[in-house]
Amino acid sequence: MGTGMTRDVIFSKRFYGVTGMILVPIFTVGFLPQSARNLSSHPQVFLVIALLSILFMLVSTLGWRYCLRRGMLTLMRVYFGVQLTLFFIMFAVEMETTGGSAGGSNIIILIVLQASVLPRRYGLIIVALILLMLIFVSIPYQSIPNIAGAVFSNTLLSVAVLLIGYLIVSEERARQTADEANNKLTAYALQAEALATANERNRLARDIHDNLGHYLSAVNMQIEASIAIVESDPERAVTTLRKAQKLAKDGLADIRRSVGALRADPTQERPLHEALTRLVEEGQADGLAVDYRIEGTIRPCPAEVEMALYRIAQEGLTNIRKHAQATRAILELRYEADNHVRLNVQDNGQGSAQAEDGFGLLGIRERVKLLGGKLTVHTARGQGFSLTVEIPA
Repeated sequence: MGTGMTRDVIFSKRFYGVTGMILVPIFTVGFLPQSARNLSSHPQVFLVIALLSILFMLVSTLGWRYCLRRGMLTLMRVYFGVQLTLFFIMFAVEMETTGGSAGGSNIIILIVLQASVLPRRYGLIIVALILLMLIFVSIPYQSIPNIAGAVFSNTLLSVAVLLIGYLIVSEERARQTADEANNKLTAYALQAEALATANERNRLARDIHDNLGHYLSAVNMQIEASIAIVESDPERAVTTLRKAQKLAKDGLADIRRSVGALRADPTQERPLHEALTRLVEEGQADGLAVDYRIEGTIRPCPAEVEMALYRIAQEGLTNIRKHAQATRAILELRYEADNHVRLNVQDNGQGSAQAEDGFGLLGIRERVKLLGGKLTVHTARGQGFSLTVEIPA
């Protein structure tokens, strides 16, 4: 669509080239032989008609393509005004010269067909103007019955052509509307995906920063303590250094987990249930007993669904290790028969009086909402924490 396109003027790909470059020359040139016969004894008048026909052809090709590409209703009004004026002059001059004989049906078809891109009231107005022109010019030269017959036949022809044009344009309008809607949905989905990715990476970056700062501070304190007592109490200094070493190992493992989570999609190289198995093994390596269960028939799911389920499980197990003070966790992946996948993460930790939407839980809600799923959270003080998501897949 051209710049400045209004919703009242559709850019018709069919009419842009067909009427602009094919029908205009055919209909205009087809008008000239009849005029040449009618004006055989008036060569000078025929020359004027021929020049006006060339001007009409230029307006109806170059002008039409320009106005249709811009799509501005004001330009279209000017275009059809010029077009109708040229047609009226040619018709009137020929009628005046011949005393009542003139062609023009071809040109009427062209004008009406092009008018079908306009709002319907404008198309009907143009048809009415053409008929009024025919009546006004014909009255001095033809009888009332002949004028009525000509008006009737041209009315039927114009309305039929206008209806055909409306059908073609309506089909194109529906297609363009559907394409625009699809493009908008695609753009919104890409924006949502980019926002979710940015939020996820920002969160992981903060986790790395916070974890690294915590572990380095603790290691530094242990080393300073060991230096202070290394001469007076060597055994205690060694014990302190071993604590620092363990802290460094724990910090390194935590950072590796966070860096690994920055990969674009951990489920690309392995099925979802295998990627979750790796998560469970990491949790067990940190001393958390995780009971991993799979129910239903395993089936492949859309990549965005598997990615979301993986990230949700990762977030849930990480929070259990960090905050829940739990000794046991359950990770359950259930493939439902009604084309849904359910993921449940729960622990036997301290729980809380209410589920507060921290950044992690907020991110999970956003992921689930984007995929048309449902999130359920249950917690109570001393009764652990349970998170369940159900996503169509």
